[in-house]
Amino acid sequence: TEPGPRILVQLMLQTHRYDDVIEMLENYQTNIFGTERQTEFSALAGDVFRLSALDANEMEEALSYLEGSKIRPEPRCKIYCGALMNRGWNTDCDFAATNLTNMVFQDQHLMVALGQENALALLDYHKRTKDGINALRVAAALVQYSTHLDREGAAMIARMWKSLVWDDNVKESAVELLRRYIRGVPLENVPGLVSFFGDEINREMGQTLEATYLMRQ
Repeated sequence: TEPGPRILVQLMLQTHRYDDVIEMLENYQTNIFGTERQTEFSALAGDVFRLSALDANEMEEALSYLEGSKIRPEPRCKIYCGALMNRGWNTDCDFAATNLTNMVFQDQHLMVALGQENALALLDYHKRTKDGINALRVAAALVQYSTHLDREGAAMIARMWKSLVWDDNVKESAVELLRRYIRGVPLENVPGLVSFFGDEINREMGQTLEATYLMRQ
């Protein structure tokens, strides 16, 4: 998109006119972009927050104005992600991280808007804050999303695993998530995936998933 519309909203954001920011974004969403250009609008909305010079407290206050607004889920997801990227995924962004986690957990289709790398960055955020519940919520959404991605999904699950082994209880739940993944992918793909996870994670995991595979037959 052209930078003009974004810069106008960004100036409002940086001068702390948060009500005006949301009102303008709602206007763009409905009257300028419409449903047929939602992806384009979502990118613009995310960039407004990603590129604005706000400190952590200002960012949280700005994001709070989303509550009760008419901003749709996809651009809202992009806004929370943009705020986290703005802060370099620093752990002073719990408001954005928690809200984004709630969104993708409730609707895994938002993983498309979020993107794989950002989803893994969100998972790592919760690892660094030692938030096991939210880490597992992101992981559950990743598993659900990855069942349709063939080998690309398996590679993402293997990367996901590395952010879930810092706590015994979290790790135990993560094993169940991998079992869920094996139960969710097409049966003909499972033998290759079992071998892949045995190589990428460890032999014990391969054996665990082999047992899950045998139970599916």
